[in-house]
Amino acid sequence: MTIIEASQVLYKYFLNNDSFIWPDDYLKLSIISDNPESDRAAFKLALEKLKDVKLISLFEDVIDNKNKSIWILEKPFKSFNQSVDISPVTANTIYEVVSSCCDQIKDKSELPDVLNIKEKDIQNLLVIMYSLIGKKE
Repeated sequence: MTIIEASQVLYKYFLNNDSFIWPDDYLKLSIISDNPESDRAAFKLALEKLKDVKLISLFEDVIDNKNKSIWILEKPFKSFNQSVDISPVTANTIYEVVSSCCDQIKDKSELPDVLNIKEKDIQNLLVIMYSLIGKKE
């Protein structure tokens, strides 16, 4: 498992949880692994990366005579935002894909502004992609 893969698992975990207790919550993840030591290291490094970007903070203490690391969200998970720079070529491609879909369903209400791509436009692109691969949103 890579650090990026472990980060994604933790990202998904924090969608529904405000804290992550090491090692208790790691054991609850039920990660099936050929390399348990490496995977544990990937998760610990992923937690550090999430701390570095100020998504979580670390509190360490002895609880029930065991060393525990408690990683706590800085704020509610849904209030975090990410910024993405989009090139003109990518913005145009997003416009073309969403526009084609709007033409097919005869509804122009979701047309993106090619000069100001928003999260809603990315969400529409994801809806289109999910419909193509047959996955629920």
